[in-house]
Amino acid sequence: KIVAQAIPYIQQMPESRKAAGMWMFNQRASAFLQAVRQLFESHPLRDEHFWLMGPLPAIQAKRGGRFRWQLLLQHPSRSQLQKIVAQAIPYIQQMPESRKVRWNVDVDPTDG
Repeated sequence: KIVAQAIPYIQQMPESRKAAGMWMFNQRASAFLQAVRQLFESHPLRDEHFWLMGPLPAIQAKRGGRFRWQLLLQHPSRSQLQKIVAQAIPYIQQMPESRKVRWNVDVDPTDG
């Protein structure tokens, strides 16, 4: 619900933020995550239980002078989610954008 409420704000964000290269308009990260999202959306193992959200700013949006984004992936079957991610990683590594941004896969980021 919070994300749905934020969309109109993001769409109306002043051009000055875009011109300044502020976090919502980091083009490399955004382009990379959009490409990764498309990869997951067309993944052959994807089913009606697979849930994908983002790209979104990370909870700690700026860390170490870098802006951070995230894609959230969920599936009720942990093994199915692991298969989807494991099969996607080689394709992600081959994307030209993957060499222009720092990225990683964090499984269960809320776990200890």
